[in-house]
Amino acid sequence: MKVRDAVSAGITLGVAFSGMTMLISYMTGAITPAAQAMSETVGVDLPITDGGWTTMSTISWSWPYAFLMFPLVIGINILLIVFKRTETFNADLWNVWGKIFTAVAVYSITSSVWAAFAVAAVQVVFELKTADFHQHRVETMTGIPGVTITHRMVFLAAPMYPIGWLLRKIPGLDRSFNAADLRAKVGIFAENHILGFILGVLFGVLARFDVAGASASTTVSSMSDWTGPSSAAPTRSGSPSSGGSRSPWPSPSSCPATGSCPSRASSTSAWPWPPTSPPRATSSGCSSSARSSRRSSCGRAPRSPPS
Repeated sequence: MKVRDAVSAGITLGVAFSGMTMLISYMTGAITPAAQAMSETVGVDLPITDGGWTTMSTISWSWPYAFLMFPLVIGINILLIVFKRTETFNADLWNVWGKIFTAVAVYSITSSVWAAFAVAAVQVVFELKTADFHQHRVETMTGIPGVTITHRMVFLAAPMYPIGWLLRKIPGLDRSFNAADLRAKVGIFAENHILGFILGVLFGVLARFDVAGASASTTVSSMSDWTGPSSAAPTRSGSPSSGGSRSPWPSPSSCPATGSCPSRASSTSAWPWPPTSPPRATSSGCSSSARSSRRSSCGRAPRSPPS
């Protein structure tokens, strides 16, 4: 591989993991509240959210010693081939994260980097030997000669075989449930995005989410954060917004010519936005708390309303 291609591939991988991290954060933020609310309404305790293999791989690649797993995997593979202990050459370098995750788990328990890589090395050997054992089965299933699988999930083949054998003996379950067959039978309802939509609606119903109420409250809350509780809040320049005719700033006619009331220009730069309370004048004879010129002027009591 050329240097420029290697650099481009490395940057692409970093961008991909950044996108995966953003997606995981979004899904966690969306699913966790629903799971918590559903556990309360249904009465089932669900404290853990399953993020799938993407979460595991993200944890693996973020380990500071992750890059050292590549020479370990390649070195063990070459040694076993040289000494004729395996017939498999593992070119699946992407799934090196499976060994890294094992090392991360061991390191989190033992706090030993050497123990982490030792257990990962044992996993590498087991994967190569398992790939040799299942090679003829993989070739039969795929129709591709000389191909096998070195993924650690193959370890589950032995304990799952009797369970699969039992399920095939149960009437109604001895049939295919893969995506292609389901699409042929149920059509659009077997598509991933349709299934995701149905599951999302189901989770929302079980969690008793009020979509309309939640949307309205979110909108009101967001508007309050920007404009405050009053629809007549002034803009950043101090002028009234289009939502109302009143302004919390003192009217020029309510202040004497001595200029004791603060100006709008100085007010907007001196006080934080939005103002928590109307600014007060420095003079005891003039209060800027008047909302309009119809209210009290400086030094005079407000007029009584007509009876």
